[in-house]
Amino acid sequence: MLIADDAPPQQSGGDPPAAGHARLVSWRPDRIEIEALSERGGILELHGNYYPGWIAEIDGKTSPILRADVLFRAVEVPAGRHRVVFRYAPFTWRNLADALRLSVSR
Repeated sequence: MLIADDAPPQQSGGDPPAAGHARLVSWRPDRIEIEALSERGGILELHGNYYPGWIAEIDGKTSPILRADVLFRAVEVPAGRHRVVFRYAPFTWRNLADALRLSVSR
């Protein structure tokens, strides 16, 4: 998996994480819920386009979205059983600030 330089994962080096399990719980156009289970943690890649306005939460806590394999969304998930939620909220202050930052930098 290729992770964009502007969004590197926190874990690095060492042994690669063991494969875990992920189960899709709910899929709507604006919200995706996944149950993830892993002994050592790792990166959960969702084959949905990386696009401003998406927010990721792990067990109810906001988590940074990584850009994986150029155009997909991913999150770094710690070891154990977790509920991962991707939700689309384009008009939050954070997302509006990110959109402004991106438009000014171009």
